Amino acid sequence: MKTKILIPALSIVMLSSCGNQGNSGSANAQTNSDSLISATESSAPTSAQASDTQKKVSGKLTPDMVFFEVSGHVKTIYTGKYTRVDFDRDGMVTSVNGIDAFADEYPTRIVSGGTFMELGGIRRENGRIASEIFVEGRTDYKWENGKVAGYSATYEADSEEAVYHYDDNDCLEYIDYREYSQVGDGEESTRTVSYIYNEYDHHGNWLSRRASNQLTDKRFIVYYDEPVMLPDGYASYDLAFYEASGPVKKISDKFQTLEFDKEGNLLKFNGQNPFVDRPEEWDPAKLDVIYYKKDKLGKIVKMDSPYSMQQYTWANGYVYLTKAYDEGGIEVETATDMNYENGLPISYTKVYTEEGEEGEPKRMDISYQKIDSHGNWISRKKGDFQEDRTIEYWQ
Repeated sequence: MKTKILIPALSIVMLSSCGNQGNSGSANAQTNSDSLISATESSAPTSAQASDTQKKVSGKLTPDMVFFEVSGHVKTIYTGKYTRVDFDRDGMVTSVNGIDAFADEYPTRIVSGGTFMELGGIRRENGRIASEIFVEGRTDYKWENGKVAGYSATYEADSEEAVYHYDDNDCLEYIDYREYSQVGDGEESTRTVSYIYNEYDHHGNWLSRRASNQLTDKRFIVYYDEPVMLPDGYASYDLAFYEASGPVKKISDKFQTLEFDKEGNLLKFNGQNPFVDRPEEWDPAKLDVIYYKKDKLGKIVKMDSPYSMQQYTWANGYVYLTKAYDEGGIEVETATDMNYENGLPISYTKVYTEEGEEGEPKRMDISYQKIDSHGNWISRKKGDFQEDRTIEYWQ
């Protein structure tokens, strides 16, 4: 089975930075799997409704910010539990769901959860996001008057064109689509998607919008130099690593206690900062410690402990591959093929290695016995192992 998954967070609607009205055309909650720009189907456009209160969008505006519909000193746009776009202080996108999609290694394909997932590569031209490249297709964006005017996309036997229409406040009002499939006798269809904006933050950037089929698209925005508490439903990289989300303060089980700040950054593991350099020799009196290393994008990619070393590979905002090594550096275990459902892992494949030889892959199912009111698991069965934990939250 093959699933085409775009650079995940780019599957939020990405158009001009609109925030100058309260209700205007709306948003989409459904991802269009053939384009960075996702939208929700509608049979006819809905007229934009003028707002009684004009909103001011604050701060700087770069082409990358226009593409993702934000302005100001934006640090991160969270669009789902694991989906996010990160910006540097100059307003340029640095990563999407934890990958540097501008790097030459993308596009690529990985296997996880029994499916092929395709991670697209983003390309800029003249300082603007111009295209997303896939192994078997691409999406090219058209810019006019400083805004995304539409796109044309091809993937395997299908193609699609989209034209964007804006209101007087430069907010997206509706999109006209034309689609064509070369499968069988070929089929051509058209559709229109319209938008209504429901909620804005204090910078005038939209947080919630509704598409013409009544589905809602939500996001949460973090700004540089503005302390914030992560709300329910969104996971920082550190929280995603521990399969948690929301305003988590502390996670405890019988082996470890983890402490986080309000933005979801891991501060302490069993009372110690785990991000300092590991010692040359382990202290026999402190064998319950670990040391993490992060990559340049802020994801945990390596763990050292007195007993083992682990390396982590990320895709789509979560760890999908883990390799474990003994104290001598010999690979002993691999956990891969993670399968997620409703934001929680439900199965994975584990392979044990002995004397350099891989054993038979073993499928491990995960069943959840207790989920708390924030949507985080408290009790579960992971293969033959029972796991229980407690979670404290920031108020």
